[in-house]
Amino acid sequence: MQLPEPRIWLVHDPNDLPESTRELHALADLERGVIVVRVTPGPMVLQAIALDLLTALGKDHTRHGILRAGEENWRRGAAWLSAEQVGHLIIDRAELLKPDRWRDFIGLAAHCGQSLWLIVHGASLTRGQRDMPDDWPITEITYKQFITPHAPAMQRPGDSRDVLRSAEPPTPFPTLPRSDFTTFRADCHALLSPEAFARVEVELADGARRMRRWLADAAEPDVEAITGRLRELIEDCLSTGQAVSRLRGAQAVGLMNGLLVRVDLERLAASTQTVLPRVDRQLVRQLRGYSDTHIPTIALLACLTGASPEAMTRLNVSDVTEDAVRVDGRSFAVPAVARCVLAAHIHRRLGAGALSDDALFADQHRGMQGQRNTVRALRTAINRLSKSSGLMLWCEYGSGEDRSRELWLQRRGVSMQVLR
Repeated sequence: MQLPEPRIWLVHDPNDLPESTRELHALADLERGVIVVRVTPGPMVLQAIALDLLTALGKDHTRHGILRAGEENWRRGAAWLSAEQVGHLIIDRAELLKPDRWRDFIGLAAHCGQSLWLIVHGASLTRGQRDMPDDWPITEITYKQFITPHAPAMQRPGDSRDVLRSAEPPTPFPTLPRSDFTTFRADCHALLSPEAFARVEVELADGARRMRRWLADAAEPDVEAITGRLRELIEDCLSTGQAVSRLRGAQAVGLMNGLLVRVDLERLAASTQTVLPRVDRQLVRQLRGYSDTHIPTIALLACLTGASPEAMTRLNVSDVTEDAVRVDGRSFAVPAVARCVLAAHIHRRLGAGALSDDALFADQHRGMQGQRNTVRALRTAINRLSKSSGLMLWCEYGSGEDRSRELWLQRRGVSMQVLR
Protein backbone atom coordinates (compact mmCIF):
# COMPACT_ATOMS: atom_id res chain seq x y z
CA MET A 1 0.00 0.00 0.00
CA GLN A 2 1.42 3.37 -1.01
CA LEU A 3 0.21 6.52 0.69
CA PRO A 4 0.46 9.85 -1.16
CA GLU A 5 2.71 11.20 1.59
CA PRO A 6 4.30 9.78 4.76
CA ARG A 7 1.39 10.30 7.10
CA ILE A 8 2.42 7.44 9.41
CA TRP A 9 4.58 8.49 12.32
CA LEU A 10 6.47 6.31 14.81
CA VAL A 11 7.10 8.38 17.92
CA HIS A 12 9.81 7.16 20.34
CA ASP A 13 9.52 8.00 24.04
CA PRO A 14 12.42 6.15 25.69
CA ASN A 15 12.06 7.96 29.04
CA ASP A 16 8.38 7.01 29.51
CA LEU A 17 7.71 9.73 32.09
CA PRO A 18 4.26 10.23 33.65
CA GLU A 19 4.34 13.84 32.43
CA SER A 20 4.61 12.62 28.85
CA THR A 21 1.55 10.43 29.24
CA ARG A 22 -0.48 13.31 30.67
CA GLU A 23 0.58 15.60 27.83
CA LEU A 24 -0.32 12.96 25.30
CA HIS A 25 -3.78 12.27 26.69
CA ALA A 26 -4.49 16.00 26.97
CA LEU A 27 -4.39 16.14 23.16
CA ALA A 28 -7.55 14.03 22.87
CA ASP A 29 -10.34 16.25 21.57
CA LEU A 30 -12.93 14.65 19.30
CA GLU A 31 -14.46 18.04 18.51
CA ARG A 32 -11.11 19.12 17.03
CA GLY A 33 -10.57 15.86 15.18
CA VAL A 34 -7.95 14.29 17.47
CA ILE A 35 -8.45 10.99 19.30
CA VAL A 36 -6.02 9.07 21.51
CA VAL A 37 -6.49 5.30 21.60
CA ARG A 38 -5.26 3.96 24.92
CA VAL A 39 -4.18 0.36 24.32
CA THR A 40 -5.49 -1.90 27.07
CA PRO A 41 -2.94 -4.53 28.22
CA GLY A 42 -4.01 -8.10 27.54
CA PRO A 43 -4.62 -10.35 24.55
CA MET A 44 -4.18 -8.15 21.48
CA VAL A 45 -6.99 -9.65 19.41
CA LEU A 46 -8.98 -7.52 16.99
CA GLN A 47 -11.95 -7.31 19.38
CA ALA A 48 -9.74 -5.76 22.09
CA ILE A 49 -8.28 -3.00 19.94
CA ALA A 50 -11.67 -2.38 18.31
CA LEU A 51 -13.16 -1.71 21.76
CA ASP A 52 -10.21 0.56 22.60
CA LEU A 53 -10.85 2.47 19.36
CA LEU A 54 -14.58 2.83 20.09
CA THR A 55 -13.79 4.01 23.62
CA ALA A 56 -11.52 6.71 22.21
CA LEU A 57 -14.42 7.78 19.99
CA GLY A 58 -16.58 8.26 23.07
CA LYS A 59 -18.71 5.11 22.81
CA ASP A 60 -20.41 3.70 25.89
CA HIS A 61 -20.02 -0.08 25.94
CA THR A 62 -22.80 -0.53 28.50
CA ARG A 63 -25.47 0.63 26.03
CA HIS A 64 -27.60 -1.57 23.86
CA GLY A 65 -26.08 -2.60 20.55
CA ILE A 66 -22.53 -3.47 21.61
CA LEU A 67 -21.29 -6.74 20.10
CA ARG A 68 -18.61 -9.30 20.89
CA ALA A 69 -17.51 -9.40 17.27
CA GLY A 70 -14.13 -7.86 16.50
CA GLU A 71 -14.65 -7.37 12.77
CA GLU A 72 -18.05 -5.70 13.18
CA ASN A 73 -16.78 -3.39 15.94
CA TRP A 74 -13.76 -2.53 13.77
CA ARG A 75 -16.08 -1.60 10.90
CA ARG A 76 -18.14 0.54 13.26
CA GLY A 77 -14.97 2.30 14.36
CA ALA A 78 -14.11 3.02 10.73
CA ALA A 79 -17.60 4.43 10.11
CA TRP A 80 -17.43 6.77 13.09
CA LEU A 81 -13.85 7.84 12.29
CA SER A 82 -14.95 8.99 8.86
CA ALA A 83 -18.19 10.55 10.05
CA GLU A 84 -16.53 12.49 12.91
CA GLN A 85 -13.92 13.83 10.46
CA VAL A 86 -11.05 12.70 12.67
CA GLY A 87 -7.78 14.03 11.30
CA HIS A 88 -5.30 12.52 13.75
CA LEU A 89 -5.36 8.99 15.16
CA ILE A 90 -2.89 8.62 18.06
CA ILE A 91 -2.13 5.13 19.43
CA ASP A 92 -0.69 5.26 22.93
CA ARG A 93 1.36 2.26 24.14
CA ALA A 94 1.75 0.94 20.61
CA GLU A 95 4.68 -1.18 21.85
CA LEU A 96 2.09 -3.53 23.37
CA LEU A 97 0.70 -4.37 19.93
CA LYS A 98 1.98 -6.98 17.53
CA PRO A 99 3.02 -5.87 14.02
CA ASP A 100 -0.26 -7.27 12.65
CA ARG A 101 -2.19 -4.85 14.85
CA TRP A 102 0.02 -1.99 13.62
CA ARG A 103 -0.97 -2.98 10.09
CA ASP A 104 -4.64 -2.92 11.11
CA PHE A 105 -4.31 0.67 12.29
CA ILE A 106 -2.30 1.63 9.20
CA GLY A 107 -5.01 0.22 6.96
CA LEU A 108 -7.70 1.97 9.01
CA ALA A 109 -5.96 5.34 8.79
CA ALA A 110 -5.39 4.94 5.05
CA HIS A 111 -9.05 4.00 4.51
CA CYS A 112 -10.44 6.87 6.59
CA GLY A 113 -7.85 9.50 5.65
CA GLN A 114 -6.21 10.17 9.03
CA SER A 115 -2.63 10.81 10.07
CA LEU A 116 -1.50 7.91 12.26
CA TRP A 117 0.80 8.41 15.24
CA LEU A 118 2.19 5.25 16.87
CA ILE A 119 3.57 6.23 20.30
CA VAL A 120 6.04 3.69 21.72
CA HIS A 121 7.38 4.03 25.25
CA GLY A 122 10.60 2.56 26.61
CA ALA A 123 13.71 1.54 24.68
CA SER A 124 12.90 -1.95 23.42
CA LEU A 125 10.79 -3.02 20.43
CA THR A 126 10.34 -6.46 18.97
CA ARG A 127 12.11 -7.37 15.76
CA GLY A 128 8.84 -7.27 13.84
CA GLN A 129 8.11 -3.78 15.14
CA ARG A 130 11.61 -2.54 14.25
CA ASP A 131 11.19 -3.88 10.70
CA MET A 132 7.93 -2.02 10.09
CA PRO A 133 9.58 1.20 8.78
CA ASP A 134 11.25 -0.91 6.09
CA ASP A 135 7.89 -2.08 4.75
CA TRP A 136 5.77 1.04 5.21
CA PRO A 137 6.31 4.79 4.63
CA ILE A 138 6.79 5.45 8.34
CA THR A 139 8.57 8.56 9.59
CA GLU A 140 10.37 8.09 12.93
CA ILE A 141 10.62 11.03 15.34
CA THR A 142 11.24 11.59 19.04
CA TYR A 143 8.51 12.35 21.52
CA LYS A 144 9.86 15.90 21.93
CA GLN A 145 9.68 16.43 18.19
CA PHE A 146 6.09 15.19 18.26
CA ILE A 147 4.75 17.15 21.21
CA THR A 148 6.39 20.50 20.35
CA PRO A 149 5.80 21.26 16.65
CA HIS A 150 3.26 18.62 15.66
CA ALA A 151 0.71 18.75 18.47
CA PRO A 152 -0.16 22.45 17.91
CA ALA A 153 -0.73 21.65 14.24
CA MET A 154 -3.47 19.27 15.28
CA GLN A 155 -5.49 22.12 16.76
CA ARG A 156 -7.95 23.46 14.21
CA PRO A 157 -9.22 26.81 15.57
CA GLY A 158 -11.17 27.51 12.40
CA ASP A 159 -13.22 24.32 12.68
CA SER A 160 -16.95 25.07 12.42
CA ARG A 161 -17.61 22.63 15.27
CA ASP A 162 -15.85 25.06 17.66
CA VAL A 163 -18.56 27.58 16.89
CA LEU A 164 -21.21 25.01 17.68
CA ARG A 165 -19.51 24.09 20.92
CA SER A 166 -19.22 27.68 22.15
CA ALA A 167 -22.69 28.79 21.11
CA GLU A 168 -24.96 29.83 23.97
CA PRO A 169 -27.99 27.59 24.55
CA PRO A 170 -31.35 29.18 23.70
CA THR A 171 -33.29 30.86 26.51
CA PRO A 172 -35.92 28.43 27.84
CA PHE A 173 -39.58 29.32 27.54
CA PRO A 174 -40.93 31.05 30.70
CA THR A 175 -42.51 29.00 33.48
CA LEU A 176 -46.25 29.69 33.29
CA PRO A 177 -48.98 29.93 35.94
CA ARG A 178 -51.50 27.08 36.07
CA SER A 179 -54.39 29.38 35.20
CA ASP A 180 -57.45 28.65 33.11
CA PHE A 181 -57.66 30.46 29.79
CA THR A 182 -60.12 32.98 31.29
CA THR A 183 -57.42 34.52 33.53
CA PHE A 184 -54.26 33.20 31.88
CA ARG A 185 -53.13 36.41 30.16
CA ALA A 186 -53.80 38.61 33.19
CA ASP A 187 -51.93 36.23 35.51
CA CYS A 188 -48.95 36.06 33.15
CA HIS A 189 -48.85 39.86 32.98
CA ALA A 190 -48.86 40.10 36.77
CA LEU A 191 -46.36 37.30 37.52
CA LEU A 192 -43.83 37.32 34.68
CA SER A 193 -41.06 39.75 33.80
CA PRO A 194 -41.76 42.09 30.87
CA GLU A 195 -39.40 40.10 28.63
CA ALA A 196 -40.99 36.76 29.56
CA PHE A 197 -44.53 38.14 29.15
CA ALA A 198 -43.62 39.46 25.70
CA ARG A 199 -42.70 35.91 24.60
CA VAL A 200 -45.96 34.51 25.98
CA GLU A 201 -47.96 37.29 24.33
CA VAL A 202 -46.55 36.39 20.91
CA GLU A 203 -47.72 32.78 21.27
CA LEU A 204 -51.12 33.80 22.70
CA ALA A 205 -51.74 36.12 19.77
CA ASP A 206 -50.65 33.43 17.30
CA GLY A 207 -53.10 30.88 18.74
CA ALA A 208 -55.96 33.39 18.80
CA ARG A 209 -55.27 34.62 15.27
CA ARG A 210 -55.19 31.12 13.80
CA MET A 211 -58.36 29.99 15.60
CA ARG A 212 -60.17 33.14 14.47
CA ARG A 213 -59.19 32.46 10.86
CA TRP A 214 -60.23 28.80 11.00
CA LEU A 215 -63.63 29.59 12.47
CA ALA A 216 -64.24 32.33 9.92
CA ASP A 217 -63.87 29.79 7.12
CA ALA A 218 -66.88 27.72 8.33
CA ALA A 219 -70.52 28.66 8.80
CA GLU A 220 -70.66 26.60 12.02
CA PRO A 221 -67.88 25.24 14.27
CA ASP A 222 -66.64 21.98 12.75
CA VAL A 223 -65.03 19.79 15.43
CA GLU A 224 -63.40 17.41 12.97
CA ALA A 225 -61.86 20.23 10.94
CA ILE A 226 -60.67 22.15 14.00
CA THR A 227 -59.08 18.98 15.42
CA GLY A 228 -56.63 18.87 12.53
CA ARG A 229 -56.01 22.58 12.88
CA LEU A 230 -55.17 22.32 16.59
CA ARG A 231 -52.64 19.61 15.86
CA GLU A 232 -51.08 21.95 13.33
CA LEU A 233 -51.08 24.66 16.00
CA ILE A 234 -48.93 22.83 18.56
CA GLU A 235 -47.07 20.04 16.75
CA ASP A 236 -43.99 22.21 16.12
CA CYS A 237 -43.81 23.51 19.72
CA LEU A 238 -40.48 22.91 21.45
CA SER A 239 -41.84 23.13 25.00
CA THR A 240 -45.01 22.58 26.97
CA GLY A 241 -45.18 26.28 27.82
CA GLN A 242 -45.20 27.29 24.17
CA ALA A 243 -48.00 24.80 23.43
CA VAL A 244 -50.06 25.96 26.43
CA SER A 245 -49.75 29.61 25.41
CA ARG A 246 -50.99 28.93 21.89
CA LEU A 247 -53.86 26.79 23.14
CA ARG A 248 -54.94 29.44 25.67
CA GLY A 249 -55.30 31.95 22.87
CA ALA A 250 -57.27 29.46 20.77
CA GLN A 251 -59.51 28.60 23.76
CA ALA A 252 -60.50 32.23 24.30
CA VAL A 253 -61.47 32.75 20.66
CA GLY A 254 -63.21 29.37 20.51
CA LEU A 255 -65.43 30.12 23.50
CA MET A 256 -66.60 33.39 21.95
CA ASN A 257 -67.62 31.39 18.88
CA GLY A 258 -69.47 28.58 20.64
CA LEU A 259 -66.61 26.05 20.79
CA LEU A 260 -65.28 24.79 24.13
CA VAL A 261 -61.68 23.54 23.96
CA ARG A 262 -60.50 21.62 27.02
CA VAL A 263 -56.81 21.15 27.87
CA ASP A 264 -55.50 18.58 30.39
CA LEU A 265 -52.24 20.23 31.49
CA GLU A 266 -50.74 17.02 32.96
CA ARG A 267 -51.27 14.99 29.80
CA LEU A 268 -50.13 17.86 27.64
CA ALA A 269 -46.94 18.26 29.67
CA ALA A 270 -46.21 14.53 29.58
CA SER A 271 -46.50 14.43 25.81
CA THR A 272 -45.26 17.78 24.51
CA GLN A 273 -42.02 17.90 26.49
CA THR A 274 -40.63 15.56 23.87
CA VAL A 275 -42.49 16.50 20.70
CA LEU A 276 -39.83 17.01 18.04
CA PRO A 277 -36.99 17.59 20.55
CA ARG A 278 -34.46 20.24 19.64
CA VAL A 279 -31.53 18.59 17.85
CA ASP A 280 -28.67 20.26 19.70
CA ARG A 281 -25.26 19.40 21.09
CA GLN A 282 -26.72 17.71 24.18
CA LEU A 283 -28.94 15.38 22.16
CA VAL A 284 -26.22 14.57 19.63
CA ARG A 285 -23.73 13.87 22.43
CA GLN A 286 -26.09 11.22 23.75
CA LEU A 287 -26.57 9.69 20.30
CA ARG A 288 -22.83 9.63 19.64
CA GLY A 289 -22.37 7.45 22.71
CA TYR A 290 -23.60 4.42 20.73
CA SER A 291 -21.14 2.29 18.79
CA ASP A 292 -23.96 0.95 16.61
CA THR A 293 -25.08 3.50 14.01
CA HIS A 294 -28.54 1.96 13.62
CA ILE A 295 -30.24 3.03 16.86
CA PRO A 296 -29.03 6.66 17.05
CA THR A 297 -29.92 7.29 13.40
CA ILE A 298 -33.49 6.06 13.92
CA ALA A 299 -33.83 8.29 16.98
CA LEU A 300 -32.33 11.29 15.18
CA LEU A 301 -34.77 11.00 12.29
CA ALA A 302 -37.66 10.65 14.73
CA CYS A 303 -36.59 13.95 16.31
CA LEU A 304 -35.98 15.72 13.02
CA THR A 305 -39.09 14.63 11.16
CA GLY A 306 -41.66 13.34 13.67
CA ALA A 307 -42.37 10.58 11.14
CA SER A 308 -44.17 7.43 12.22
CA PRO A 309 -42.23 4.14 12.29
CA GLU A 310 -44.16 3.07 9.19
CA ALA A 311 -42.90 6.09 7.26
CA MET A 312 -39.30 5.42 8.35
CA THR A 313 -39.46 1.81 7.11
CA ARG A 314 -39.91 3.21 3.59
CA LEU A 315 -36.70 5.24 3.69
CA ASN A 316 -33.95 4.31 1.24
CA VAL A 317 -30.27 5.18 1.25
CA SER A 318 -30.91 7.77 -1.48
CA ASP A 319 -33.35 9.65 0.79
CA VAL A 320 -30.47 10.93 2.93
CA THR A 321 -27.96 13.54 1.77
CA GLU A 322 -25.24 15.41 3.61
CA ASP A 323 -27.56 18.11 4.91
CA ALA A 324 -31.13 16.86 4.45
CA VAL A 325 -33.40 13.84 4.75
CA ARG A 326 -36.52 13.26 2.66
CA VAL A 327 -39.54 11.45 4.17
CA ASP A 328 -42.64 10.82 2.04
CA GLY A 329 -41.81 13.69 -0.27
CA ARG A 330 -41.04 16.21 2.50
CA SER A 331 -37.48 17.43 3.00
CA PHE A 332 -36.05 18.17 6.45
CA ALA A 333 -32.79 20.03 7.03
CA VAL A 334 -30.17 18.27 9.17
CA PRO A 335 -28.31 20.60 11.58
CA ALA A 336 -24.55 20.58 11.09
CA VAL A 337 -23.98 19.30 14.62
CA ALA A 338 -25.98 16.11 13.86
CA ARG A 339 -24.62 15.23 10.42
CA CYS A 340 -21.94 12.93 11.83
CA VAL A 341 -24.63 10.50 13.06
CA LEU A 342 -26.20 10.18 9.61
CA ALA A 343 -22.80 10.04 7.93
CA ALA A 344 -21.70 7.12 10.13
CA HIS A 345 -24.84 5.13 9.31
CA ILE A 346 -24.56 5.78 5.59
CA HIS A 347 -20.92 4.65 5.74
CA ARG A 348 -22.03 1.38 7.35
CA ARG A 349 -24.85 0.77 4.85
CA LEU A 350 -22.60 1.44 1.86
CA GLY A 351 -19.92 -0.75 3.41
CA ALA A 352 -22.49 -3.55 3.61
CA GLY A 353 -23.09 -3.22 -0.13
CA ALA A 354 -26.34 -1.24 -0.02
CA LEU A 355 -27.26 0.71 -3.17
CA SER A 356 -29.28 3.92 -3.44
CA ASP A 357 -32.63 2.08 -3.66
CA ASP A 358 -31.89 -0.26 -0.74
CA ALA A 359 -33.34 0.22 2.75
CA LEU A 360 -31.79 2.83 5.02
CA PHE A 361 -32.67 0.67 8.02
CA ALA A 362 -32.14 -3.08 7.69
CA ASP A 363 -31.97 -6.11 9.96
CA GLN A 364 -28.23 -6.59 10.46
CA HIS A 365 -28.66 -10.23 11.49
CA ARG A 366 -29.93 -11.29 8.06
CA GLY A 367 -26.78 -11.11 5.98
CA MET A 368 -24.47 -8.17 5.38
CA GLN A 369 -27.08 -6.09 3.57
CA GLY A 370 -30.00 -7.29 5.67
CA GLN A 371 -33.74 -7.10 5.16
CA ARG A 372 -35.79 -3.91 5.48
CA ASN A 373 -36.67 -3.23 9.13
CA THR A 374 -40.24 -3.67 10.31
CA VAL A 375 -42.34 -1.04 12.09
CA ARG A 376 -41.97 -2.95 15.34
CA ALA A 377 -38.17 -3.04 15.05
CA LEU A 378 -37.96 0.73 14.62
CA ARG A 379 -40.29 1.38 17.53
CA THR A 380 -38.25 -1.02 19.70
CA ALA A 381 -35.02 0.77 18.77
CA ILE A 382 -36.41 4.11 19.98
CA ASN A 383 -37.64 2.55 23.24
CA ARG A 384 -34.27 0.93 23.90
CA LEU A 385 -32.43 4.19 23.34
CA SER A 386 -34.81 6.01 25.68
CA LYS A 387 -34.28 3.46 28.45
CA SER A 388 -30.49 3.20 28.13
CA SER A 389 -29.69 6.90 27.69
CA GLY A 390 -32.41 8.53 29.79
CA LEU A 391 -33.53 10.63 26.84
CA MET A 392 -37.27 11.09 26.36
CA LEU A 393 -37.64 10.65 22.62
CA TRP A 394 -41.10 10.85 21.17
CA CYS A 395 -42.28 9.11 18.04
CA GLU A 396 -45.86 8.12 17.17
CA TYR A 397 -46.73 4.70 18.58
CA GLY A 398 -49.20 4.01 15.81
CA SER A 399 -47.68 2.51 12.71
CA GLY A 400 -50.36 3.93 10.43
CA GLU A 401 -50.58 7.60 9.57
CA ASP A 402 -54.41 7.65 9.80
CA ARG A 403 -54.38 6.35 13.36
CA SER A 404 -51.68 8.88 14.25
CA ARG A 405 -53.84 11.76 13.07
CA GLU A 406 -56.95 10.43 14.76
CA LEU A 407 -55.50 10.03 18.26
CA TRP A 408 -52.77 12.67 18.24
CA LEU A 409 -54.69 15.37 20.14
CA GLN A 410 -56.42 12.87 22.41
CA ARG A 411 -53.08 11.59 23.70
CA ARG A 412 -52.14 15.18 24.50
CA GLY A 413 -55.21 15.86 26.58
CA VAL A 414 -56.91 18.26 24.15
CA SER A 415 -60.64 17.82 23.45
CA MET A 416 -63.45 19.96 21.98
CA GLN A 417 -67.18 20.39 22.36
CA VAL A 418 -69.66 22.56 20.44
CA LEU A 419 -71.80 24.59 22.87
CA ARG A 420 -75.51 24.58 22.11
